[in-house]
Amino acid sequence: MPVEIREIVIRAVITEDQKPQAQAIESDMDRTQLIQDCVDEVFKALKRKKLR
Repeated sequence: MPVEIREIVIRAVITEDQKPQAQAIESDMDRTQLIQDCVDEVFKALKRKKLR
């Protein structure tokens, strides 16, 4: 007999760390690189899907 889940409860606690300005700039650069890497992976996956 299949089980149907109708509701999922997700809880999260978010805290903000106070970073010095130099680390914030470096973090932005890392974030930009991470986003670029993700975009590249998505394009690779779409290309593989198209080749099928």
